[in-house]
Amino acid sequence: MIIGVDHGFGYIKTVHSSFVAGVTPFGVEPPLKHNVLKYDGQYYVLGGERQGVQRSKVDNEYYYLMTLGAIAEELKYRKVTDANVILGAGLPLTRFGIEKAAFKQYLTQNSEVTFEYEGVHYKVKISDVRLFPQGYSSIIKDMDKLLDGEDEVLLVDIGSWTIDILPIVNGIPNMAACKSEPNGIIKVLNSISEEINRELGAGVSEVKIQTIMQGKPCKLPAQYRQIIENGLFRYASKLMDRLKEEYEIATTPLIIVGGGSCIIKNFYEYNEDMTTIITDFAANAKGYEYLVSDQEKKKKDARG
Repeated sequence: MIIGVDHGFGYIKTVHSSFVAGVTPFGVEPPLKHNVLKYDGQYYVLGGERQGVQRSKVDNEYYYLMTLGAIAEELKYRKVTDANVILGAGLPLTRFGIEKAAFKQYLTQNSEVTFEYEGVHYKVKISDVRLFPQGYSSIIKDMDKLLDGEDEVLLVDIGSWTIDILPIVNGIPNMAACKSEPNGIIKVLNSISEEINRELGAGVSEVKIQTIMQGKPCKLPAQYRQIIENGLFRYASKLMDRLKEEYEIATTPLIIVGGGSCIIKNFYEYNEDMTTIITDFAANAKGYEYLVSDQEKKKKDARG
């Protein structure tokens, strides 16, 4: 069985589920089972409040625990409790070569693992982990359709912590021109929260801000909503201005992906003829599963 997991700093995403990238250890069994993981005799609640950004995802056990939760969510959807899994996952473009070996070792620390999730017992054999570049993986399945015959496009992946920018020339990523900036949506969430505290003397949750960011209905006093919408507009404008300064985006089609793509879609007047925005939260996870499936098919064909 192939399972793709997108290990974001904001959310953990699979093809059929997502939860906030947070782990809360519990000394005793929590009263509710939702998102509760029991592993190695300890209880953890996954999701809830987002944890702080780590220097590396392998610094502690939290991303491993969240991986188990993500696998369980997919197995729950597929109505399976015992599975042999090939895990597809990703890393930022500019950190891929540096972090690949350590992240693969981290995710394969147990070839077989048993745990409970939401009161259900799971037994999983992780037979392999395949790693791919984030952002680029989210468009690989529909690459021909998205490129639409263009010889050059600019891929912009607005993630929780970084913005990755990748020129694609004749369908091939130009890694020499790839860059990553630590200006993802966590920065704008923090900035908006600070402004609301400063101006109104009260707080607002990240969930509320992200609900507005995604264009979903949300009950919120007008003065709070105004600060949030203004902050999102400023963020989108600054991002697009930076792209205009460094790239010929007036004549180069843009493909914008990642969790922050909805900010451009909902709070910026972009050129629809030159810009494709993919707001699917599961796009990377779907891409990882597609790439692993393609690799497995090629192996099978080679064996005859």
